[in-house]
Amino acid sequence: MKKGQPISPDLRDRHIADWRERRDAGRYQPFIRTERAPSGGNRARVPGIKSGGREHHTLSHNEYLLFCLLEHDEIVRAIWEQYPLLEVDETVAIACELGIRHPRYPGTRTDVCMTTDFLVDLTDGGQRAYAVKSAHALENDRTKQKLSIEEEYWRRRGVPWQALTDVELRIERSENIAFLHSFGRLNLKLAAHSLDWFEAFKAESNKTKDAQLADVVEATAVDLGLTYHESVQIYYYLQWVGRISLQTRPYELDLVVLESGLTFHDQC
Repeated sequence: MKKGQPISPDLRDRHIADWRERRDAGRYQPFIRTERAPSGGNRARVPGIKSGGREHHTLSHNEYLLFCLLEHDEIVRAIWEQYPLLEVDETVAIACELGIRHPRYPGTRTDVCMTTDFLVDLTDGGQRAYAVKSAHALENDRTKQKLSIEEEYWRRRGVPWQALTDVELRIERSENIAFLHSFGRLNLKLAAHSLDWFEAFKAESNKTKDAQLADVVEATAVDLGLTYHESVQIYYYLQWVGRISLQTRPYELDLVVLESGLTFHDQC
């Protein structure tokens, strides 16, 4: 459906049918894409790690932070953003049972195909669903009504549902993981060097605890014949996968080893 196009029930249902066909063929696309979303919000298209590079559409910074957290969570197998609640008749019935008005497309009498911000598949075969809102938005009664429809939809399917806000998401841990996310995949050349880099970096960091992390990263690059930029990429990647951890922000390379809380983990 094109942004701004009047939406009839037939057009909505055709869009749902097209979406089902793409999903069933293994060509997932979010039901709401960034270019079709209402204006406002920090929208982004982010290459996924778990999805092998599929472009994920997030419609706010809060959604982006949760996406990165889900990417980093080992029990999450797959992430489906802007996932539609396909049974419109069911969400209409739920709204009726709850005594609230079902959302409609602006300027029409057509009931909306509602969406969940994230549906995730878990490694144990289960699923979870998440809505992402600002804490301010949750003060709005109408927003809470629409979320109650969504929550009941997933409850009937036995899928745990949770609403998260900037209060839970805009914290230092989330921002650190979001920073590391872009380093969560290495090209073939750097992946082949990553184990040797880990051992060389460990050895270099033990030579002097007064050296800055940046100097240790550079010395490791020299040891392995890499550029400094390539060495930094591996350094951040190993933080992403848990081989290296710090007690500071992951990007603070100007700290000395002794002050950074640098720790090595032999198992990811």
